Amino acid sequence: PGIPVAVPGLHGVAEIDAGLVHTAVRTTDGEVLSWGGADLGEIGDGSPLRRAVPTRAAIAGAGSISVSSSATCARLGSGETRCWGALPSAADGSAGAPMPFPTPLGVPTADPLCVSVDLGTRAVALGPDGSVWQWGTVIQNGLAAAPVAPPTRVPLGPARDLVSGESFTCAALADG
Repeated sequence: PGIPVAVPGLHGVAEIDAGLVHTAVRTTDGEVLSWGGADLGEIGDGSPLRRAVPTRAAIAGAGSISVSSSATCARLGSGETRCWGALPSAADGSAGAPMPFPTPLGVPTADPLCVSVDLGTRAVALGPDGSVWQWGTVIQNGLAAAPVAPPTRVPLGPARDLVSGESFTCAALADG
């Protein structure tokens, strides 16, 4: 097993998440810091250079973060969602292939006051009423279907929490 090593420059960490080649934290004051690979924009500061130390993404006021293999999304205190890196297909609201976005991009969510956003091969969002929305590449029967854009409501719910993996999404329903 590896030996744990302290990461220099981290203080007030409220949340941590990791992708394939990068790690991101949200601090208690709403900053997002990332380190690791950046060739697809994973750090969020506009540079493709790998970072050995935590580097601030070009946003402020993050209330939560979600990291996929090569992208990061932050839900801001305002309810807006901003993402960077190699976003899942159609995560930017278009019907195109994944593209690298090296700086935070506002992404459309079906509900501008979404409670949370999670990333996998698609982006999923939880509305304040428990509604579940998805956009990006949806996997059906193990195969990628056509990208879904704009966000589409999933006939499910109400949900109280959700998580998205590379080829699945799970929702904890409000009724248990």
